[in-house]
Amino acid sequence: MKTIKQQNFLPRGYNRQTGEPIVEEVEEFVCAKCFFIVEKDDKFCGHCGEKLDPPEHVKHWYGNTQLTEEEFSRVKKLSSKEKLAQLNAISATKAIKPIFEKNRMLIEPEENKAKGKEK
Repeated sequence: MKTIKQQNFLPRGYNRQTGEPIVEEVEEFVCAKCFFIVEKDDKFCGHCGEKLDPPEHVKHWYGNTQLTEEEFSRVKKLSSKEKLAQLNAISATKAIKPIFEKNRMLIEPEENKAKGKEK
């Protein structure tokens, strides 16, 4: 079973002198079977006992929002204050999109039914 490498942005409070938010980048490795956090060099998962292989891919997260590689790279270069604003904007956009799609289906039901028949 593969290990998943996760790179996360975590808000860690505020700088006492400047008042700017502190956003840290944290790297974690998780078992792909049970999602238990493991050490980078572990051979077996301490939770489910699955044999662990080196990570195959990387996932990037901010809170409950998964970031694309492009979003992660772009945000990584920013200052903490800009980083937090950009991450919140990305999270809000991704949270609103499914709601917008659901509401559009409710508002335009006849048009959507016609699209479904064409396919």
